[in-house]
Amino acid sequence: SRGLGDVYKRQVHGGTYYISYGTMDGVGHMVTALCWVSRGFAKKHPKRYMPPEEELKEMAEEASHAEEFDMHNYDREISVPSFTNAVDFEDKVRNEGDVNVPNAFEEESEEEKEDFKIKKSDAIILASKIENEFSSLEVYIFEEETSNLYVHHDILLSAFPLCLEWLPVDPASFGEDHLNKGNFVLVGSFLPEIEIWDIDVVDAIEPFHCLGGEAESGFQESKKKKVKNFKGKKNFKPGSHTDAVLSINLNTFRKNILASGSADETVKIWDLTNGECAHTYYQHSSKVQAVKWNYAEESILLSAASDKVLNIFDVKDPNSSITVKIPTELESVVWDPWNNYNFVVSTENGQLIGVDTRKASKYLFQVQGHTRTATSVSISKGVPGLMATTSTDGSVKIWDLNDAGEPRLIKQRKMKTVLLL
Repeated sequence: SRGLGDVYKRQVHGGTYYISYGTMDGVGHMVTALCWVSRGFAKKHPKRYMPPEEELKEMAEEASHAEEFDMHNYDREISVPSFTNAVDFEDKVRNEGDVNVPNAFEEESEEEKEDFKIKKSDAIILASKIENEFSSLEVYIFEEETSNLYVHHDILLSAFPLCLEWLPVDPASFGEDHLNKGNFVLVGSFLPEIEIWDIDVVDAIEPFHCLGGEAESGFQESKKKKVKNFKGKKNFKPGSHTDAVLSINLNTFRKNILASGSADETVKIWDLTNGECAHTYYQHSSKVQAVKWNYAEESILLSAASDKVLNIFDVKDPNSSITVKIPTELESVVWDPWNNYNFVVSTENGQLIGVDTRKASKYLFQVQGHTRTATSVSISKGVPGLMATTSTDGSVKIWDLNDAGEPRLIKQRKMKTVLLL
């Protein structure tokens, strides 16, 4: 379990995981991950989802078959719900036709279109959310002038989301001479796949693409293979993770290169140009909870796992890795953007640990930052030495890393929530 609170239990490919979440009015709610969208990337007028041509053709064929067999008039007797006025309902059928086919494509008014428009000044936040065991990705708009924060639109997800990464490039343009600006998000979840969603599409029902995951089973499979799948064994795509994806991170220099860490104890490098796994690393003996590319060296990757081991290695030469051991289970890790060799770790027992990779055998600092699990740590790219941490004790703390020795606490605030992840 991570932190305290009510426990959400989920079984994935034979493994059982427990994730704690706060309650609100007796109903389970949790925001599992957040990420910013840079200004200027979102479309002014997001487009509505349209089914692919193949799906439209199938729908047209089904409609033609229905007309051929006069299915619209089959069993014309109306079953009226108990909360509906029977006379009004029947009149509506006679006067307007089949009420089972709602008019879903009504024209929006100019006022509605204006309200739905995304302005250049709007700040956009992506939040993966759990509510009553339903998973979704919410696109928030923050109007700085009025301090107004609201959900612009949301996307229904197929599994419990665990991590997010914003992609500012259209994946379809990778491999071409010119990269096109895009507004996409990568989602890691309890499934052994990474979904890529187009944030500029409203009412989307399927992702733009999936990295890995289970192979689609066709009708031409052998009986032997079907029996194996029936017994619980999964057939995965080549290079796929085989368990939940706990962490993802895009390369700072090459946006087509993605690192991922999984509960299957592996680290994978993905090439978004072809959507395939380029390499898999087996350096950990437990679930990999964090992967982070270095801000200054494009081939340097940090991975951290529940085995209390952090590996810093060059993906071009994985054998030349630096290993750092920490005394307790890791929760979060971040590179210092102002010092290419340093990173900070937050741990399950509330500690904050600083490490210089040139002197990895000795910590830069080790302080008790929180009374409970320190769930997240972040260092500002705009203000040197400015660090923020969160905890399941419900607090946010701001630190100064510029002072010699231990980080200095500048400010802390108790948030009005059950816990912070």
